[in-house]
Amino acid sequence: MKNFSFDLIMGFDDASLFYDALLEDIRAAEKYIFMEYYVFREDTISTTILESLLRSAWRLAKKGYFKLIIHPSRFHHEKAVSVDGQYLMVSSYILDFLSFKLNHELGVLIADPVVVGEFDRHYDEQAQPTS
Repeated sequence: MKNFSFDLIMGFDDASLFYDALLEDIRAAEKYIFMEYYVFREDTISTTILESLLRSAWRLAKKGYFKLIIHPSRFHHEKAVSVDGQYLMVSSYILDFLSFKLNHELGVLIADPVVVGEFDRHYDEQAQPTS
């Protein structure tokens, strides 16, 4: 098996590291943001992330880098974020207060462009652009 760089993000103390890293990556995106989450709550954490996503989407759209995609008839259950093909976060974290303060969550941050590229290609093959 090929060696690649990854970090485990787990537990209560590391939740803020996950959200801080997520926000930093969203705000720094230069080409694209792939994000697969199925639960957003109406709380400060979700609102902050959604606002950052909207600002980044607008910024990327002005550069011509915007494509909204949907999955056919079903979705993947994992929670994943890939930004610019450089980093991939896959985790059990839901974007809400419970994951941030109460639940014990686990995630992995992968920093290998080859692995991230394979993940992105998998989703690109299944994606269907909206009309």
